[in-house]
Amino acid sequence: MALGGSLLAAPAAHADTATTIVVNTTQDLPAGSCGDTQPSGAVSLRMALCVADNVTGPVTVQVPAGTYPVTSSLSVGAIAGADITIEGTGGQPVLDGGGTVQLLVLDPNLAGNVSVTVDGVAFENGAANDNLLGGGGAIVGGSGGSVPDDSLTVIDSTFRDNSTNTTNTPPDPTITGGAIFFGGGALTVKDSTFTDNTSNGSSGGAISYVAAGWNAQTLTVSGSTFSGNSTGPANSAVSGAIGGGAIQATTNQTETPQVTVSGSTFTGNSSAGSAAGGQGGAIMTDSGILTVTSSTLTDNAVTGSGALGAAISADTGSTLIVHYDRIAGNTGAADVRAVNTASATANWWGCNAGPGAPGCSTVDGLAAASYTPWLQLHVTADPTVVSPPRTTSTITADLLTDSDAGTQLGSDLGAFSGASVAWTHTGDGSLSLASSAFSAGTATTTYTVGGSGAAEVTAQLDGQSVSATVDQTSAPVFTSASSTSVASGGVLSFPVTTTGSPAPALSISGEPSWVSLSGATLTGNVPAGTTGDFTFTLKAANGVSPDATQEFTLTVTAAPVVTTSPTDVNAVAGDQASFSAAATGYPAPTVSGRCRRMAARPTSMCRVRRATRSRSPPTSRSRATDTVRSSPTARARWIRPPPH
Repeated sequence: MALGGSLLAAPAAHADTATTIVVNTTQDLPAGSCGDTQPSGAVSLRMALCVADNVTGPVTVQVPAGTYPVTSSLSVGAIAGADITIEGTGGQPVLDGGGTVQLLVLDPNLAGNVSVTVDGVAFENGAANDNLLGGGGAIVGGSGGSVPDDSLTVIDSTFRDNSTNTTNTPPDPTITGGAIFFGGGALTVKDSTFTDNTSNGSSGGAISYVAAGWNAQTLTVSGSTFSGNSTGPANSAVSGAIGGGAIQATTNQTETPQVTVSGSTFTGNSSAGSAAGGQGGAIMTDSGILTVTSSTLTDNAVTGSGALGAAISADTGSTLIVHYDRIAGNTGAADVRAVNTASATANWWGCNAGPGAPGCSTVDGLAAASYTPWLQLHVTADPTVVSPPRTTSTITADLLTDSDAGTQLGSDLGAFSGASVAWTHTGDGSLSLASSAFSAGTATTTYTVGGSGAAEVTAQLDGQSVSATVDQTSAPVFTSASSTSVASGGVLSFPVTTTGSPAPALSISGEPSWVSLSGATLTGNVPAGTTGDFTFTLKAANGVSPDATQEFTLTVTAAPVVTTSPTDVNAVAGDQASFSAAATGYPAPTVSGRCRRMAARPTSMCRVRRATRSRSPPTSRSRATDTVRSSPTARARWIRPPPH
């Protein structure tokens, strides 16, 4: 806005009239003389605002929902001391400039001490191209610094597709603020939305604020959302800084701006800037103090070879304070840039490792001490082990513990209320929610266990994933064999395996003195000469009923040894020949024998004691059979019988 001069002639002096004026037509009818403080008939918005300037004390202009085409700029607050509220009723009325008209001019006469509140109104398709007004496609206001400060308060309002420099070639860098330009006084924005506004080659894609007043110069933004706003294509005709895809603040007098942003969201805003590149994809300041708390700055961008501050650029002369913010996914330069003093602790930088780590946001000009500690993502499961009859575990992701293990208050983490954690899991269970939103710094889901085994439940926020393990209890079961064998004098080593959760503990009872349980392995040195079957009990327990027991049999073996070998015998043909054989070993060996002919002779019979076979005639072989076999042999001679 111009810092001097007159935009409209001063209206008549105030008269005492009612404090509420109701608009009853969407048509942009002329204001007329607007000296009547009690309008009747068709009351257009233009007429209502003109009448409001003639009313002593606070005035509310009520504007019903509907679309209000604006054919030429509306004005409000033409008299010093004016206190006017424009209030939408029954939904947001839409003021539409058709892409050619600047919608609303505050304090057109630069009278000073004008207070205007806009509550629940939408501003669309406004355009500013006159450098005498300073910019602001939707609203231009402020005292300009030559008279007492003005104030503008915007509440629950919407600004969409407003712009500056729509007809200027090349773009005029002094026409700033695609939606709002305010210079001189206090600008307050609450719970409002700015979408797709552009300054087309100048600073402040949505809001441009200039400190030019008598008292503290303040821009205060809270609970608002800025998305898709930009400074437009790079203005190659300008070499100086152009920036602030959403907000730009500067000064042109001795007073410096005090910019405070809290609980707001900046996403998808951008600055291509000047020939030197863009600055501050979301916010740029070059003087005063910029404080950004509990806000989200994601996916904003700057472009150009000299681009600075993908999300925030606090240039020379500006002090930066940022706390409890979510800063992630901004591109084109370091996410946050500060030339002078900066305090940037307790922010989320997109991952647990902090600024500059792989996958994390980056900073420019900030010392590590200025941003340490930072917020970190943690995940816990309660319970970590699910025991019947319970089947679920509550999984909680939180940002309540910082990188120095300090505790953060959930009430400070409002920036994450609109952020969601993405949940995934391993195992055969299920999740109640695939994503869940943060509230007071925490987000939860419920994991229902599946058939068996442990699962990893993972939370993903920006570039960071963190997991918690959920196990489920199950009774122990032996999965290894219930018997084994070992040679006498040998070494026993038998692994005992089980299933169950938690992992079962093993115990043994009734075992021989030389057998022990080492961890999950049966061990022992078998005394020489010891043989036989040894039975004892193994038990597995993990606190889940029932315990498992296993009767275990250990067989100590000895290789078979032939102790008696058959000897040759003479037998008469037709008689039986008997042979004896014996062996020792464990298990008890089987002794078997066989007979075979010495030569082609008439058939005769032979018998081997303890043999499994008996044949005739006269040759016998015996053996002891087990794991080792011996085959001692003897021959039976055949003797021809005497003649009859």
